[in-house]
Amino acid sequence: PIEWPELTGAGVTLAVLDRGVDWRHPDLRHPDGSTRIEAIVDLSGQQAGCAPDRPDPSVYLRADIDAALTAGTDLGHRDAVGHGTASAGLAAGSGAASDGRFRGAAPGVDLVIVKISSEGVPPGDGHPGEEPVAGCIDDALDVLDLVMAGLDQPTVALWNTGTQFGPIDGTSAVSRRIAASFGPDRPGRVWVAPAGDEGGSPGRAGGELVDGSPFVVSFVRPAEGLSNPTLWYSGDVPASVTVEFDDGVVVGPVAPGASISDDGVTIVHYEPGEEFHPWTSTSGDRAVWISIDRPAGAGRIVVEASGDGSAEEPGRVDVFGDVLGAAPGTTSIEFVDQLVSGTITDTASTEGAVVVTSHIARTAWIDRTGDRIDQSPAGGLGERWPGASTDPTRDGRSVIAVSAPGHHAFAPLAEGSAFDRIDDIVPLDGDGRYVVFTGTSAAAALVAGVVALALEADPTLTATEVGELLRSTAVADDATGAVPNPEWGHGKLDLPALLLELSV
Repeated sequence: PIEWPELTGAGVTLAVLDRGVDWRHPDLRHPDGSTRIEAIVDLSGQQAGCAPDRPDPSVYLRADIDAALTAGTDLGHRDAVGHGTASAGLAAGSGAASDGRFRGAAPGVDLVIVKISSEGVPPGDGHPGEEPVAGCIDDALDVLDLVMAGLDQPTVALWNTGTQFGPIDGTSAVSRRIAASFGPDRPGRVWVAPAGDEGGSPGRAGGELVDGSPFVVSFVRPAEGLSNPTLWYSGDVPASVTVEFDDGVVVGPVAPGASISDDGVTIVHYEPGEEFHPWTSTSGDRAVWISIDRPAGAGRIVVEASGDGSAEEPGRVDVFGDVLGAAPGTTSIEFVDQLVSGTITDTASTEGAVVVTSHIARTAWIDRTGDRIDQSPAGGLGERWPGASTDPTRDGRSVIAVSAPGHHAFAPLAEGSAFDRIDDIVPLDGDGRYVVFTGTSAAAALVAGVVALALEADPTLTATEVGELLRSTAVADDATGAVPNPEWGHGKLDLPALLLELSV
């Protein structure tokens, strides 16, 4: 491992908002076996975000975790997916299960774990299943605020989630709530966000919305199932939205404030500021939520301004594919024209967020069955991971700070999780206690740990200052080309240069 003289993240809180944690993992415990986790906030049971009838979070403090570790009893909390444990470990693992070889970036931090999401996991291999979790960010941050006040030390937070779902301009209810606790100029508070994993798909289309000239985007749905495209549009002139299919089905037009559900299609057209949580935007733009549950086929989304031709400036319309075929029973919606760049997630558009993209850390490994897994056809060492989301945000900002070597990084494995059922991603090296972690989530976890090192060196740093530190010390090479650019931000994370800058 790389040595970071005198910097381990000691005296810094690192909060990981994810799918939970394997609190028994050796990498998240002190050498005496006690926990390194100050608190676990568990939002299991919440399945509809900040719905009024949601259950309260469960909170387990360090004493509760240590008591369960000592007695060998269950805590009532787990990471059924594996994603949260990998995130926490890559950011802050001690490497205890690998004699220090697979240590995280900041092994001296105090951890706070917030279980805020889960895709849901079926039972298998002797382990129970788990229902999906979609927790309320307001609840998560309310409790986290109390924990941070009690610990009274600088904090870096990482939320490894996010899709092209929302205004993606920093004005959503989620972005505004994050900024309330982790504003860009608040000393000792830094929010880290992955850029997103939607860069490899045709998931965004857009263009001008001109009165008297409909905006039309064509799409293909390659399989039967549920798709949820969304769109946002700006301008003074309201518009109507229609979804047409090549088989002759037409649903709409739907005006602002109205909705329709017919032939397997639902269209809900919101007035500005009246969108559902977590969208609820202060931008003044209009939003449209579309649900399509029909056989495979092609069609079009038509957006037609309904003014009288007097609008002085054209509006702007952007259509997003949301999560492309990511959940059971869903299918991707792929736009075939009007494509535009920019697949950043809504949380990454938050003002002051340190946004991270990913390049390839490893191309091959031996899995726990002894098979060699070769991923080199997907890209070489140090090359950009092609699935990473790219700049800009919907409002045209470039937010990616740096790229980190996260794709195919080794990170702690949650025992009995969904990750633990996939032999290909459990390397032989590490005695079955690690997983091959991927995507911008892994890269963001690594950078969150690096930010903890920076906050140990200077607890007064703001998110704005940390972002500038990362950008100014990033390095360009043949893979990045000239930087800054929409794919790499300001280049690759350069830890020695960053530490040198901190020492000046």
